[in-house]
Amino acid sequence: MKHLLQSRRPRLKRFVTLTAVITVIAGLFGLAAGLSLPQKAAASSPAGSNTHIDEYMQANWNPNLARGIPYPSRTEPMILRGSWYNMGKQYGKNSGKYIRIVYDAFYGLWLNSGLDPNKLGAVLDMYKAEAKKLSPEMVEFARGISEGARSDLNGADHAAALTNMQKIILINSPFEVVFPTAWPHVAELMGQTVSAQTTAGWEPFASHTWAAWGNMTPDGGSIMGGTRDQPWFPTLYNVSYVAIPSDKRAAITWGNSIAGLVASSAQVNDRGVGLGNTIVDDNKQYLGVPAIFTTAYISFFAHSAREAADIYTVGTPEYRYKTGRDTLASTAGFFQAFADEKEGFVVERTGRNYAVRKAGTLNEPGKYLVLPNHAMAPYSRDEHGNLTGQPMEHWTIPVDPSSSSWSRYWALFYEFKKNKGQVTPRFARETIAPLKHTYTADG
Repeated sequence: MKHLLQSRRPRLKRFVTLTAVITVIAGLFGLAAGLSLPQKAAASSPAGSNTHIDEYMQANWNPNLARGIPYPSRTEPMILRGSWYNMGKQYGKNSGKYIRIVYDAFYGLWLNSGLDPNKLGAVLDMYKAEAKKLSPEMVEFARGISEGARSDLNGADHAAALTNMQKIILINSPFEVVFPTAWPHVAELMGQTVSAQTTAGWEPFASHTWAAWGNMTPDGGSIMGGTRDQPWFPTLYNVSYVAIPSDKRAAITWGNSIAGLVASSAQVNDRGVGLGNTIVDDNKQYLGVPAIFTTAYISFFAHSAREAADIYTVGTPEYRYKTGRDTLASTAGFFQAFADEKEGFVVERTGRNYAVRKAGTLNEPGKYLVLPNHAMAPYSRDEHGNLTGQPMEHWTIPVDPSSSSWSRYWALFYEFKKNKGQVTPRFARETIAPLKHTYTADG
Protein backbone atom coordinates (compact mmCIF):
# COMPACT_ATOMS: atom_id res chain seq x y z
CA MET A 1 0.00 0.00 0.00
CA LYS A 2 1.50 3.30 -1.10
CA HIS A 3 0.81 5.11 2.15
CA LEU A 4 2.37 2.55 4.46
CA LEU A 5 5.77 2.89 6.07
CA GLN A 6 6.07 -0.84 6.66
CA SER A 7 9.22 -2.11 8.32
CA ARG A 8 9.88 -5.18 10.41
CA ARG A 9 13.12 -5.43 12.38
CA PRO A 10 14.41 -8.14 14.72
CA ARG A 11 13.61 -7.50 18.36
CA LEU A 12 16.38 -5.69 20.23
CA LYS A 13 17.83 -7.01 23.45
CA ARG A 14 15.69 -6.10 26.44
CA PHE A 15 16.77 -3.15 28.63
CA VAL A 16 19.95 -2.48 26.64
CA THR A 17 18.06 -0.17 24.29
CA LEU A 18 16.33 1.76 27.06
CA THR A 19 19.38 4.03 26.91
CA ALA A 20 18.94 4.52 23.17
CA VAL A 21 16.09 6.95 23.69
CA ILE A 22 16.33 9.29 26.67
CA THR A 23 13.18 11.27 27.38
CA VAL A 24 13.57 14.68 28.98
CA ILE A 25 10.18 16.02 30.06
CA ALA A 26 9.75 19.63 31.07
CA GLY A 27 6.69 20.70 33.03
CA LEU A 28 4.99 23.98 33.83
CA PHE A 29 7.58 26.68 33.09
CA GLY A 30 10.55 24.36 33.63
CA LEU A 31 12.16 20.98 34.10
CA ALA A 32 9.86 18.45 35.73
CA ALA A 33 12.56 16.11 37.00
CA GLY A 34 11.91 17.32 40.53
CA LEU A 35 8.36 18.58 40.98
CA SER A 36 7.63 19.68 44.51
CA LEU A 37 4.74 19.48 46.93
CA PRO A 38 2.18 22.32 46.94
CA GLN A 39 2.96 24.83 49.64
CA LYS A 40 -0.52 24.46 51.16
CA ALA A 41 0.23 20.82 51.88
CA ALA A 42 3.91 20.95 52.85
CA ALA A 43 5.94 23.38 54.90
CA SER A 44 9.01 23.09 52.71
CA SER A 45 9.99 21.87 49.28
CA PRO A 46 12.38 18.99 48.62
CA ALA A 47 15.84 19.73 47.30
CA GLY A 48 15.95 20.22 43.53
CA SER A 49 12.28 21.11 43.30
CA ASN A 50 10.72 23.39 40.75
CA THR A 51 9.71 26.64 42.43
CA HIS A 52 7.50 27.67 39.50
CA ILE A 53 5.35 24.59 39.96
CA ASP A 54 5.34 25.25 43.73
CA GLU A 55 3.92 28.69 43.04
CA TYR A 56 1.39 27.36 40.57
CA MET A 57 0.14 24.70 42.95
CA GLN A 58 -0.02 27.17 45.81
CA ALA A 59 -2.30 29.39 43.73
CA ASN A 60 -4.39 26.68 42.06
CA TRP A 61 -4.43 23.59 44.26
CA ASN A 62 -7.95 22.71 45.40
CA PRO A 63 -7.60 21.13 48.87
CA ASN A 64 -11.28 20.15 48.96
CA LEU A 65 -11.22 18.23 45.71
CA ALA A 66 -7.80 16.79 46.55
CA ARG A 67 -8.89 16.10 50.15
CA GLY A 68 -5.54 17.33 51.33
CA ILE A 69 -3.53 14.85 49.22
CA PRO A 70 -0.47 16.70 47.85
CA TYR A 71 0.95 16.31 44.39
CA PRO A 72 3.33 13.29 44.31
CA SER A 73 6.65 15.08 44.06
CA ARG A 74 9.06 12.22 43.43
CA THR A 75 7.27 8.92 43.11
CA GLU A 76 9.29 5.82 42.31
CA PRO A 77 8.13 4.14 39.09
CA MET A 78 5.63 1.36 39.70
CA ILE A 79 6.94 -2.03 38.57
CA LEU A 80 4.00 -3.78 36.92
CA ARG A 81 4.19 -7.47 36.02
CA GLY A 82 1.88 -10.08 34.54
CA SER A 83 -1.22 -10.03 32.39
CA TRP A 84 -2.67 -6.78 31.09
CA TYR A 85 -5.45 -6.97 33.67
CA ASN A 86 -3.09 -7.75 36.54
CA MET A 87 -0.67 -4.98 35.60
CA GLY A 88 -3.59 -2.56 35.51
CA LYS A 89 -4.78 -3.79 38.88
CA GLN A 90 -1.33 -3.18 40.38
CA TYR A 91 -1.32 0.31 38.85
CA GLY A 92 -4.78 1.13 40.21
CA LYS A 93 -4.07 -0.18 43.70
CA ASN A 94 -0.80 1.74 43.90
CA SER A 95 -2.16 5.05 42.60
CA GLY A 96 -5.86 4.93 43.51
CA LYS A 97 -5.82 8.03 45.70
CA TYR A 98 -4.45 10.08 42.80
CA ILE A 99 -6.73 8.47 40.22
CA ARG A 100 -9.75 9.45 42.31
CA ILE A 101 -8.64 13.10 42.27
CA VAL A 102 -8.20 13.07 38.49
CA TYR A 103 -11.60 11.42 37.98
CA ASP A 104 -13.48 13.87 40.20
CA ALA A 105 -11.76 16.81 38.50
CA PHE A 106 -12.41 15.50 34.98
CA TYR A 107 -16.03 14.66 35.68
CA GLY A 108 -16.57 18.00 37.43
CA LEU A 109 -15.21 19.83 34.39
CA TRP A 110 -17.39 17.80 32.04
CA LEU A 111 -20.52 18.72 34.03
CA ASN A 112 -19.95 22.32 32.93
CA SER A 113 -20.96 21.22 29.42
CA GLY A 114 -24.61 21.17 30.51
CA LEU A 115 -25.08 17.88 28.64
CA ASP A 116 -27.18 15.04 30.03
CA PRO A 117 -25.01 13.13 32.54
CA ASN A 118 -27.31 10.13 32.18
CA LYS A 119 -26.12 9.72 28.59
CA LEU A 120 -22.41 10.00 29.31
CA GLY A 121 -21.94 6.32 30.15
CA ALA A 122 -23.22 5.26 26.73
CA VAL A 123 -20.77 7.65 25.00
CA LEU A 124 -17.88 6.24 27.03
CA ASP A 125 -18.95 2.73 26.08
CA MET A 126 -18.73 3.78 22.42
CA TYR A 127 -15.15 4.93 22.91
CA LYS A 128 -14.27 1.76 24.78
CA ALA A 129 -15.61 -0.29 21.85
CA GLU A 130 -13.49 1.74 19.42
CA ALA A 131 -10.39 1.24 21.56
CA LYS A 132 -11.01 -2.48 21.69
CA LYS A 133 -10.99 -2.69 17.88
CA LEU A 134 -7.34 -1.66 17.94
CA SER A 135 -6.27 -3.13 21.26
CA PRO A 136 -8.21 -5.45 23.55
CA GLU A 137 -4.96 -5.46 25.57
CA MET A 138 -5.16 -1.78 26.49
CA VAL A 139 -8.85 -2.13 27.38
CA GLU A 140 -7.90 -4.97 29.73
CA PHE A 141 -5.16 -2.78 31.18
CA ALA A 142 -7.79 -0.09 31.84
CA ARG A 143 -10.17 -2.64 33.35
CA GLY A 144 -7.43 -3.71 35.72
CA ILE A 145 -6.85 -0.08 36.76
CA SER A 146 -10.56 0.30 37.51
CA GLU A 147 -10.48 -2.78 39.73
CA GLY A 148 -7.24 -1.86 41.50
CA ALA A 149 -8.53 1.65 42.26
CA ARG A 150 -12.01 0.39 43.16
CA SER A 151 -12.05 1.45 46.82
CA ASP A 152 -10.86 4.97 45.97
CA LEU A 153 -13.24 5.33 43.01
CA ASN A 154 -16.12 4.06 45.13
CA GLY A 155 -15.41 6.95 47.47
CA ALA A 156 -15.26 9.59 44.74
CA ASP A 157 -17.40 12.71 44.92
CA HIS A 158 -19.09 11.52 41.71
CA ALA A 159 -18.91 7.81 42.50
CA ALA A 160 -22.50 7.04 41.47
CA ALA A 161 -22.33 8.81 38.10
CA LEU A 162 -20.48 6.04 36.20
CA THR A 163 -19.24 2.49 36.63
CA ASN A 164 -15.62 2.27 37.70
CA MET A 165 -14.62 1.08 34.23
CA GLN A 166 -16.41 4.05 32.68
CA LYS A 167 -14.53 6.32 35.07
CA ILE A 168 -11.23 5.02 33.75
CA ILE A 169 -12.42 5.35 30.14
CA LEU A 170 -13.36 8.97 30.95
CA ILE A 171 -9.88 9.65 32.35
CA ASN A 172 -8.35 8.12 29.21
CA SER A 173 -10.56 10.17 26.87
CA PRO A 174 -9.75 13.76 27.86
CA PHE A 175 -9.51 15.05 24.28
CA GLU A 176 -12.53 13.04 23.11
CA VAL A 177 -14.93 13.71 26.00
CA VAL A 178 -13.68 15.77 28.94
CA PHE A 179 -12.20 18.99 27.62
CA PRO A 180 -14.55 21.72 26.30
CA THR A 181 -13.28 21.41 22.72
CA ALA A 182 -14.83 17.90 22.68
CA TRP A 183 -18.26 18.85 24.00
CA PRO A 184 -19.90 19.68 20.64
CA HIS A 185 -19.01 16.19 19.39
CA VAL A 186 -20.22 14.54 22.60
CA ALA A 187 -23.44 16.51 22.23
CA GLU A 188 -23.77 15.19 18.68
CA LEU A 189 -23.42 11.60 19.94
CA MET A 190 -26.10 12.32 22.55
CA GLY A 191 -28.46 13.96 20.08
CA GLN A 192 -28.10 17.29 21.87
CA THR A 193 -26.46 20.65 21.27
CA VAL A 194 -24.02 22.67 23.31
CA SER A 195 -23.61 26.43 23.41
CA ALA A 196 -20.55 27.82 21.63
CA GLN A 197 -20.18 30.15 24.59
CA THR A 198 -19.73 27.12 26.86
CA THR A 199 -16.59 26.03 25.00
CA ALA A 200 -15.14 29.50 24.37
CA GLY A 201 -11.77 30.45 25.79
CA TRP A 202 -10.38 26.94 26.14
CA GLU A 203 -7.00 26.24 24.58
CA PRO A 204 -5.30 22.85 24.29
CA PHE A 205 -2.40 22.16 26.62
CA ALA A 206 0.75 23.53 25.03
CA SER A 207 3.70 21.22 24.57
CA HIS A 208 6.31 20.16 22.10
CA THR A 209 8.50 17.15 21.38
CA TRP A 210 11.81 16.74 19.63
CA ALA A 211 14.03 13.87 18.58
CA ALA A 212 17.67 13.79 17.50
CA TRP A 213 19.75 10.86 16.29
CA GLY A 214 22.55 9.88 13.92
CA ASN A 215 24.77 12.84 13.03
CA MET A 216 23.15 15.00 15.71
CA THR A 217 24.52 13.00 18.68
CA PRO A 218 28.15 12.21 19.58
CA ASP A 219 27.62 8.45 19.49
CA GLY A 220 25.00 8.31 16.72
CA GLY A 221 22.30 7.13 19.13
CA SER A 222 18.96 8.84 19.62
CA ILE A 223 17.61 11.20 22.24
CA MET A 224 14.08 12.52 22.68
CA GLY A 225 12.73 15.30 24.79
CA GLY A 226 9.92 17.76 25.17
CA THR A 227 7.85 20.02 27.34
CA ARG A 228 4.35 19.60 28.61
CA ASP A 229 2.60 22.62 30.09
CA GLN A 230 0.04 21.56 32.69
CA PRO A 231 -2.31 24.52 33.14
CA TRP A 232 -4.74 22.65 35.40
CA PHE A 233 -3.77 21.32 38.81
CA PRO A 234 -5.28 17.77 38.61
CA THR A 235 -3.05 16.98 35.62
CA LEU A 236 0.00 17.44 37.86
CA TYR A 237 -0.97 14.25 39.71
CA ASN A 238 1.44 12.22 37.61
CA VAL A 239 2.75 8.70 38.09
CA SER A 240 5.21 6.54 36.15
CA TYR A 241 5.53 2.83 35.57
CA VAL A 242 7.78 0.14 34.18
CA ALA A 243 5.44 -2.50 32.76
CA ILE A 244 6.77 -6.02 32.17
CA PRO A 245 3.94 -7.84 30.37
CA SER A 246 3.63 -11.61 30.40
CA ASP A 247 2.34 -11.16 26.84
CA LYS A 248 5.44 -12.18 24.86
CA ARG A 249 4.42 -10.04 21.90
CA ALA A 250 4.76 -6.89 23.98
CA ALA A 251 7.79 -4.84 24.95
CA ILE A 252 8.85 -3.84 28.42
CA THR A 253 7.68 -0.24 28.55
CA TRP A 254 8.32 2.81 30.71
CA GLY A 255 5.53 5.37 30.86
CA ASN A 256 4.89 8.69 32.54
CA SER A 257 1.23 9.59 32.83
CA ILE A 258 -1.47 11.56 34.55
CA ALA A 259 -2.75 9.17 37.22
CA GLY A 260 -5.21 6.72 35.67
CA LEU A 261 -4.04 7.13 32.08
CA VAL A 262 -2.69 4.03 30.37
CA ALA A 263 -0.08 6.27 28.66
CA SER A 264 0.71 9.92 28.32
CA SER A 265 3.23 12.34 26.79
CA ALA A 266 6.34 10.25 27.33
CA GLN A 267 6.75 6.54 26.66
CA VAL A 268 9.77 4.39 25.74
CA ASN A 269 10.13 0.63 25.32
CA ASP A 270 13.00 -1.84 25.46
CA ARG A 271 13.12 -2.06 21.68
CA GLY A 272 14.46 1.49 21.78
CA VAL A 273 11.27 3.14 20.52
CA GLY A 274 10.31 6.42 22.16
CA LEU A 275 7.38 8.75 21.61
CA GLY A 276 6.11 12.17 22.53
CA ASN A 277 2.93 14.03 21.60
CA THR A 278 0.83 17.16 21.72
CA ILE A 279 -2.82 18.14 21.24
CA VAL A 280 -3.74 20.45 18.34
CA ASP A 281 -6.92 22.38 17.61
CA ASP A 282 -8.71 20.84 14.63
CA ASN A 283 -11.81 21.55 12.58
CA LYS A 284 -13.83 18.44 13.37
CA GLN A 285 -13.85 15.60 15.87
CA TYR A 286 -14.87 12.02 15.07
CA LEU A 287 -15.71 8.84 16.90
CA GLY A 288 -12.64 6.62 16.87
CA VAL A 289 -9.86 5.15 18.98
CA PRO A 290 -9.05 7.58 21.83
CA ALA A 291 -5.58 9.06 21.41
CA ILE A 292 -4.33 7.82 24.79
CA PHE A 293 -5.25 4.20 24.01
CA THR A 294 -3.50 4.42 20.63
CA THR A 295 -0.42 5.90 22.31
CA ALA A 296 -0.31 3.09 24.86
CA TYR A 297 -0.73 0.41 22.21
CA ILE A 298 2.10 1.83 20.11
CA SER A 299 4.42 2.12 23.09
CA PHE A 300 3.95 -1.55 23.95
CA PHE A 301 3.84 -3.09 20.48
CA ALA A 302 5.92 -0.99 18.05
CA HIS A 303 9.26 -2.61 17.16
CA SER A 304 10.57 0.56 15.50
CA ALA A 305 9.75 4.22 14.93
CA ARG A 306 8.70 3.29 11.40
CA GLU A 307 6.23 0.70 12.68
CA ALA A 308 4.93 3.22 15.24
CA ALA A 309 4.19 5.66 12.41
CA ASP A 310 2.49 2.84 10.49
CA ILE A 311 0.19 2.04 13.38
CA TYR A 312 -0.67 5.67 14.01
CA THR A 313 -1.64 6.26 10.40
CA VAL A 314 -3.16 3.02 9.08
CA GLY A 315 -3.61 0.92 12.20
CA THR A 316 -2.66 -2.76 12.18
CA PRO A 317 -3.60 -5.48 9.66
CA GLU A 318 -5.91 -6.98 12.31
CA TYR A 319 -7.56 -3.61 12.86
CA ARG A 320 -8.09 -3.01 9.16
CA TYR A 321 -9.54 -6.51 8.72
CA LYS A 322 -11.84 -6.08 11.70
CA THR A 323 -13.13 -2.63 10.71
CA GLY A 324 -12.90 -2.70 6.92
CA ARG A 325 -11.06 0.62 7.11
CA ASP A 326 -7.97 1.67 5.14
CA THR A 327 -6.62 3.81 7.96
CA LEU A 328 -6.90 4.21 11.72
CA ALA A 329 -10.09 5.92 12.90
CA SER A 330 -8.60 8.62 15.08
CA THR A 331 -10.59 11.24 16.97
CA ALA A 332 -9.09 14.70 17.36
CA GLY A 333 -5.96 16.68 16.54
CA PHE A 334 -3.22 14.72 18.30
CA PHE A 335 0.28 14.80 16.82
CA GLN A 336 3.03 12.33 17.76
CA ALA A 337 6.78 12.02 17.27
CA PHE A 338 8.44 8.60 17.19
CA ALA A 339 12.15 7.80 17.23
CA ASP A 340 14.44 4.82 17.56
CA GLU A 341 18.21 4.34 17.25
CA LYS A 342 18.17 4.84 13.47
CA GLU A 343 15.36 7.19 12.44
CA GLY A 344 12.45 9.35 13.51
CA PHE A 345 9.04 10.46 12.25
CA VAL A 346 6.44 13.06 13.13
CA VAL A 347 2.86 12.05 12.42
CA GLU A 348 0.47 14.99 12.19
CA ARG A 349 -3.08 13.72 12.35
CA THR A 350 -6.62 14.77 13.01
CA GLY A 351 -9.66 12.53 13.12
CA ARG A 352 -9.47 11.41 9.50
CA ASN A 353 -6.46 13.13 7.92
CA TYR A 354 -2.75 12.71 8.45
CA ALA A 355 0.75 13.41 7.18
CA VAL A 356 4.14 11.95 8.04
CA ARG A 357 7.26 14.11 8.32
CA LYS A 358 10.86 12.93 8.53
CA ALA A 359 14.19 14.72 8.86
CA GLY A 360 14.60 16.88 5.78
CA THR A 361 10.90 17.37 5.05
CA LEU A 362 11.15 20.92 6.42
CA ASN A 363 14.78 21.37 5.38
CA GLU A 364 16.26 20.16 8.65
CA PRO A 365 20.04 20.05 7.98
CA GLY A 366 20.56 17.08 10.30
CA LYS A 367 18.86 14.02 11.73
CA TYR A 368 16.37 15.79 13.98
CA LEU A 369 12.66 16.66 14.16
CA VAL A 370 10.64 19.22 16.10
CA LEU A 371 6.95 18.75 16.87
CA PRO A 372 5.16 21.98 17.88
CA ASN A 373 1.48 22.70 18.62
CA HIS A 374 0.51 23.29 15.02
CA ALA A 375 0.53 21.54 11.65
CA MET A 376 3.53 22.02 9.39
CA ALA A 377 3.47 19.18 6.85
CA PRO A 378 3.08 20.55 3.29
CA TYR A 379 0.74 17.72 2.28
CA SER A 380 -1.95 15.47 3.79
CA ARG A 381 -3.81 12.21 3.15
CA ASP A 382 -7.45 11.31 3.69
CA GLU A 383 -8.98 8.35 5.51
CA HIS A 384 -8.32 6.13 2.49
CA GLY A 385 -4.64 7.05 2.42
CA ASN A 386 -5.00 9.19 -0.70
CA LEU A 387 -3.30 12.56 -1.13
CA THR A 388 -5.75 15.43 -0.66
CA GLY A 389 -3.82 18.21 -2.41
CA GLN A 390 -4.00 20.21 0.84
CA PRO A 391 -1.34 20.94 3.48
CA MET A 392 -2.04 19.39 6.84
CA GLU A 393 -2.86 22.85 8.19
CA HIS A 394 -6.10 22.72 6.17
CA TRP A 395 -7.57 20.20 8.66
CA THR A 396 -6.58 22.12 11.79
CA ILE A 397 -7.15 25.57 13.19
CA PRO A 398 -3.93 27.37 12.16
CA VAL A 399 -2.09 29.37 14.81
CA ASP A 400 -0.85 32.89 14.19
CA PRO A 401 2.82 33.13 13.09
CA SER A 402 3.45 35.27 16.17
CA SER A 403 2.18 32.55 18.52
CA SER A 404 4.31 30.76 21.10
CA SER A 405 3.93 27.53 19.12
CA TRP A 406 5.76 29.04 16.16
CA SER A 407 8.43 30.67 18.32
CA ARG A 408 8.93 27.38 20.16
CA TYR A 409 9.40 25.59 16.85
CA TRP A 410 11.98 28.01 15.47
CA ALA A 411 13.86 28.18 18.78
CA LEU A 412 14.36 24.42 18.78
CA PHE A 413 14.95 24.16 15.02
CA TYR A 414 17.88 26.56 15.12
CA GLU A 415 19.33 25.35 18.44
CA PHE A 416 19.62 21.88 16.97
CA LYS A 417 20.92 23.22 13.67
CA LYS A 418 23.85 24.98 15.34
CA ASN A 419 24.64 22.07 17.68
CA LYS A 420 25.01 19.25 15.18
CA GLY A 421 26.86 16.34 16.75
CA GLN A 422 26.56 17.81 20.24
CA VAL A 423 23.07 16.77 21.35
CA THR A 424 23.50 14.89 24.63
CA PRO A 425 21.31 14.32 27.70
CA ARG A 426 23.13 17.18 29.41
CA PHE A 427 22.51 19.49 26.43
CA ALA A 428 18.84 18.50 26.56
CA ARG A 429 18.54 19.26 30.27
CA GLU A 430 20.64 22.40 30.47
CA THR A 431 20.07 24.07 27.10
CA ILE A 432 16.86 22.82 25.53
CA ALA A 433 14.55 22.23 28.50
CA PRO A 434 14.92 25.72 30.06
CA LEU A 435 15.14 27.52 26.69
CA LYS A 436 13.70 31.04 26.88
CA HIS A 437 14.97 32.83 23.76
CA THR A 438 13.61 32.40 20.28
CA TYR A 439 14.45 33.00 16.64
CA THR A 440 12.74 34.50 13.65
CA ALA A 441 11.75 32.16 10.82
CA ASP A 442 14.97 32.95 8.93
CA GLY A 443 17.17 32.30 11.96
